[in-house]
Amino acid sequence: MIVENVRPLLWLILVGGLVVSPACDKASPVAPAGTTITLSVNPTRINIDGQATVTAIVRRENGSPVNPGTVVNFSTTLGELNPDDAATDDTGVAETLLRGAGQIGNATVTASTGAASPATADLQIGSLASSMTLQASPTTIGKSGGDVDLLSVVRDDAGQLLPNLAVNYSTTAGILESGGAPMLTNELGEARDKLSVTEIDIIAIDTGSVTVSAFAATAEGSALLEATTDVGIRGLITSISLQVTPGSVARTGGTLELLALVKDDVGFGVAGAPVNFNTDAGSLASGGAVISANGGGQARDTLTVTAADIDALGTRTFNVRAESVDFSGATLQTVFQVRVQTGAPIADFSFSPTLLTVSFLNASTGDPVLNYSWDFGDGSNPPYRFDKDPSHTYSVPDTYNVTLTVTNEIGTDSVQKPVTVSN
Repeated sequence: MIVENVRPLLWLILVGGLVVSPACDKASPVAPAGTTITLSVNPTRINIDGQATVTAIVRRENGSPVNPGTVVNFSTTLGELNPDDAATDDTGVAETLLRGAGQIGNATVTASTGAASPATADLQIGSLASSMTLQASPTTIGKSGGDVDLLSVVRDDAGQLLPNLAVNYSTTAGILESGGAPMLTNELGEARDKLSVTEIDIIAIDTGSVTVSAFAATAEGSALLEATTDVGIRGLITSISLQVTPGSVARTGGTLELLALVKDDVGFGVAGAPVNFNTDAGSLASGGAVISANGGGQARDTLTVTAADIDALGTRTFNVRAESVDFSGATLQTVFQVRVQTGAPIADFSFSPTLLTVSFLNASTGDPVLNYSWDFGDGSNPPYRFDKDPSHTYSVPDTYNVTLTVTNEIGTDSVQKPVTVSN
């Protein structure tokens, strides 16, 4: 009796299994030969933690959609896909999502199915750094060292400020607060660091400045973006210049004032810099001894030249020199060539317009006595003036060619300059 009841039950299970099994074993449709895939990504640019929709349109050779459920396999070179495989719908469309995974660069997404040729599409993940500026504050430090605040600002290829980008600094001297480790830019695209330089650091580098660099990645595997600035070291002598007033001396001799200016590499005068003057003619008030520059880096001396000095010289020029020592111990020298007046006149003048009235200042040189003749270029009557430093009022605004002629017992010389006047 028990056997008879079990037999119909086994029969029902067997029949049910035969009905269910085909549905469980049914395979996904396979794209037939000649199938094409059109792949697109929207948007084509996302943040490093953003996402984009990847769409594959799968068509038969005749243009109709493939069977629903055809599986499309997706892959990417950057970022993460979810899911990796997606089935087509009734229109032959399969979609997946691509998410940024904290990396910056260009992602190439590929879609494939069956015998169809794979299709690809590109997506940019993260904004690519395109430009970077670097500022140092202060821009100079003293010989004893100091602290310098560093600020980098990074922008992307669209000119927008770029946050969450790694920036690191390097320096030729001193210690960085970051230790050179990467730092992420803030929402304003800024990355800050601090440089501390000691007197020992400055002595060790033996140069006039500390060079600081900032680096940022433009894309994975590509070259770094770099910005560089120099922090000058005040007080390290790098240049010397010389002025001589007047710049010429009469044949009978005269006195000339010498002014040397000693500067560091950032253009500041160096207080206490050692300076000494020497000359090919005449005598120096300092006797050639070392003079210490004042707080502005200036050192002064006086040169006296006699007629005998000039006769002994036998030339129309002679040199005056100023010397100092730079930060490396090398000698710095500047030379000024003093002209000996031959006696013949050299015409020259300057002018200062005030509306239509112009004041003229004679700057001619030569042995006395000089006679002056001015032609103001406007046909005025009388056409000439014989004052040393005249003024003249023009009737209309214009540019006039003014000529000055000077004469002494040795000869005559003229100079012409354009003078513009206005209302």
